[in-house]
Amino acid sequence: MKRKNFWSDKIKWQAPGEPSGGTPEPAPVAEAIDVSFIPETFVKDGKPDIEAFKAHYADLTKAPDIPNAYDFALPDDFKLDGLPEGMTIDIDAKDPAMAPLFEDLTGILKGIKAPAAVAQQVTGLLAKYEAAKFSQALAEQQTQMEALGPQATARIEAVTRAMQSILPADQVTALQGVTKSAAALQAIEKLLGPRGMTPTPPPPAPRNDLEDYYKNPTK
Repeated sequence: MKRKNFWSDKIKWQAPGEPSGGTPEPAPVAEAIDVSFIPETFVKDGKPDIEAFKAHYADLTKAPDIPNAYDFALPDDFKLDGLPEGMTIDIDAKDPAMAPLFEDLTGILKGIKAPAAVAQQVTGLLAKYEAAKFSQALAEQQTQMEALGPQATARIEAVTRAMQSILPADQVTALQGVTKSAAALQAIEKLLGPRGMTPTPPPPAPRNDLEDYYKNPTK
């Protein structure tokens, strides 16, 4: 009679790493990649778009086209808001007074390898700066006129005529700016006084007593 080994039927040995014959373990699920810190331009199907980033990097590292000379003319469609009707701001890079400024700007733009379009952007900023200064001066002038009352224009004209009657033309011109200040105009009015607001007659000619004697010997 052949003896049967109970344990040999119940226990089967398997080599490490071999399947046991039961239900296989499920494959681990790959975790989703966190792309929240990447701009949407460089994300495709929930993954980083390497090709898009390579193209962007190539644009960044491409040598800029630096012009030999920059054109600082304002664009034809350039507009400024807040200026009186018909008023424009002209930035002339060829003006002798402005030329040194634009020469310095040219050196700065070339130093940072700026493309040609930047020159017009700089000129546009200068125009906006000048327009802001003009608007501020205009508002201040309006404030001074209101302080002088409804007869502001007539008062300025009267003071100007009075100054013209007693001062040389160049001195009147030098004082014209003062009349745009309400306080300064009021001070000039006090200095001139009521009589000073009308032209002063010329002084009489010096008297010659000897000449008068021969004209009238009985005197």
